[in-house]
Amino acid sequence: MPSSKKPKVNIKWTFTATIISFVTAMSLGSVSEILLSKAGLLMAFILLIIIILLGVVFDIIGIAAAAAEEKPFHSMASNKVTGAKHAIKLIRNAGVVSNFCNDIMGDICNILSGTIVGIMLLELSKNTNFDRTIISAVLSSLVAAMTIGLKAAEKNIAVSQSNDIILLVGKLLYWLSHYLKIDLFRNKK
Repeated sequence: MPSSKKPKVNIKWTFTATIISFVTAMSLGSVSEILLSKAGLLMAFILLIIIILLGVVFDIIGIAAAAAEEKPFHSMASNKVTGAKHAIKLIRNAGVVSNFCNDIMGDICNILSGTIVGIMLLELSKNTNFDRTIISAVLSSLVAAMTIGLKAAEKNIAVSQSNDIILLVGKLLYWLSHYLKIDLFRNKK
């Protein structure tokens, strides 16, 4: 029997996600613009690959957070395994983690890759006699195929290796918290 409760909208997270999206997009976009303004096609292509891979890595983390099981991390935490407590926080906040990784970072990486393709298209159309429509179709298709292909390949890995992935991310978060004093889950269980 379906529940009659309406799902609650987390207004605080919605606002936070919007601000994070703006700041992240502005930061990544500015860095990309600076790099692209001083570089040629090779640098643009390298940056494009990095942005696509960044999107795939965040997709892996978002899926793994949603698929990981919390129970094994409790015994790891009691045995003082580095990153286990942070892994528990990731799993307990899987909705927010998944939203940030899959939606915010995924969308930003997709937008940036489209922008880079546009810049590459302009550069290629200036320096070649190829039809701009053909160059645009080929570049866009390559980026789409690469992004979708890599994400299809990583889905099973993210689910089947979710606990290992989340422990690795937990170790990274521990390092950020312990050495750089950056705690992404302040006051959260």
